[in-house]
Amino acid sequence: MSDDTTQPFAKTICSICHEHLKPIVENLQAISICGHVFHELCIQQWFEYCSKGKKQCPICKQTCSVANVSRLYFQSPSDSNDPSLSQVLQPHKEDPDELKLEVRRLEGKINVLNSALEYRDNELENIRNELSVCKDQLKKEASLKNEALEQTRTIDGLHKSKTWELEQSELKCTKLQKMNLRLAEELVALK
Repeated sequence: MSDDTTQPFAKTICSICHEHLKPIVENLQAISICGHVFHELCIQQWFEYCSKGKKQCPICKQTCSVANVSRLYFQSPSDSNDPSLSQVLQPHKEDPDELKLEVRRLEGKINVLNSALEYRDNELENIRNELSVCKDQLKKEASLKNEALEQTRTIDGLHKSKTWELEQSELKCTKLQKMNLRLAEELVALK
């Protein structure tokens, strides 16, 4: 008998991890609002990943909560002595040493991922610091620009004021020269 006939769920996958769903040997959970089914661990991790108050189904994006998730229980119509059932359960009777190796491998992978995450966090912190320095520099430059504009306005105002004073002095000087000339003519006329 092929695996497809003994396992009607053989082609069904968890949309989070993309692994096959095996209802007889795995804990499965469904979201009651939409009916989508996932591995229990996958949906729990998905909800941990979702931001608070924004939990939603990974497939249809319908808003839901942990309270909307329930475990699915399946019964096999076959006897517990059925060889096909024991074949399904057999792969899970693994050697403890192999399991320890797998745990070590996964722990190593977690350490690598944690190191990568820490590196990214440090990079992000450096970028934030650099951005902060750039913002401070931009503020200083804007302040210097405003100061320079204010000085330019002040100099323009002083220039206009001094130009007006110079024009007034030149007018006064011209009047005085004319008055001197008249007085000189009157003096010559009196002699």
